[in-house]
Amino acid sequence: MPKRSLISPTQPRTKRKTPSTPNVPLNKSTNNNNNSNDNGNGVVAASNAVPASINEYELVSSQTWAQIGSCSLALNLYKLAIKSFDNSLRHLPDNVDSIVGLSKSLKLEQEEVHSLAGFKHSTELIISAIQQFPNLNNDIKLWRELSESHLGLKEYEQAHQAITRALNLNPNDTELLYLNSEILMKSKNYVYVKHILHTILSIYQNKTNELVNELDHEIIRNTHAKLAQLFILEN
Repeated sequence: MPKRSLISPTQPRTKRKTPSTPNVPLNKSTNNNNNSNDNGNGVVAASNAVPASINEYELVSSQTWAQIGSCSLALNLYKLAIKSFDNSLRHLPDNVDSIVGLSKSLKLEQEEVHSLAGFKHSTELIISAIQQFPNLNNDIKLWRELSESHLGLKEYEQAHQAITRALNLNPNDTELLYLNSEILMKSKNYVYVKHILHTILSIYQNKTNELVNELDHEIIRNTHAKLAQLFILEN
């Protein structure tokens, strides 16, 4: 299989034209499980399945480089992380974890020098991947990562469009809802922000204590804090 890479750290990125966020129709699904990538037609996203054309060597090689990239990212070794995730994508170009990992690495590396270039490269990377591989259109992690990258560039409309795609796949994901509230807060859509925040709290009211973890508690605290902030802004 020919080895390809969506973005290579050795290639000049300044000459690339930023593609627009793709408007690909979603397959409606009643399954709100965030871990499921079934699009309703028996097609499963690449994060959970391997195409028949991918041999075991390419798969294992991609996963190995992805693990190296994740370790490097955890150790703040961003250049090594970028190289590792890029190598992973040479073996398996639609490896979702490697695309997301490379995106985060690009942003963090540039943040060290107070540059937004990493956010720009991130949006190019993810949009290119979604356009090349239709099976990625129903992957929540990619849409969320794209939304965060647009947010970092203060492209609030594009950020809202991307997070909406993710929420269409899982409407009750409180992390996605809270991110959406942050985006709309930036665009000063306070009425809709308040609605989203109350929706988050109502979701947790229907959860038993056993299903609420530390991240959930953090979201609940932040939700109450944002409601208080809204009260001050409106008065």
